[in-house]
Amino acid sequence: MILSDEILNEYREVSKRKYFAERFDELSELIDIISNIAIFVQPEHLEISLPDEDDLKYLEAGISGNADFLVTGNLKDFKNTEYGSVAVVSPRQFLEL
Repeated sequence: MILSDEILNEYREVSKRKYFAERFDELSELIDIISNIAIFVQPEHLEISLPDEDDLKYLEAGISGNADFLVTGNLKDFKNTEYGSVAVVSPRQFLEL
């Protein structure tokens, strides 16, 4: 798993939302585990336009970390199925590989 500080900070912020309140402790522990095993990158900014610009950080991290896949539930937010060597796939598609 490839992460950047920006992505990790977003995970931590999202975990504080009311929707996750009942599972905050478990979610925080999972985020800590992920952050301990992840490969951290300092992504370079890409001059790519996406429908949701907030998703750009994931693509930048994937490309900077030489990822094979970007697994997302938001396929509609990525115009292409590949960006360089990074294939954009759904969780189901990834599990079926």
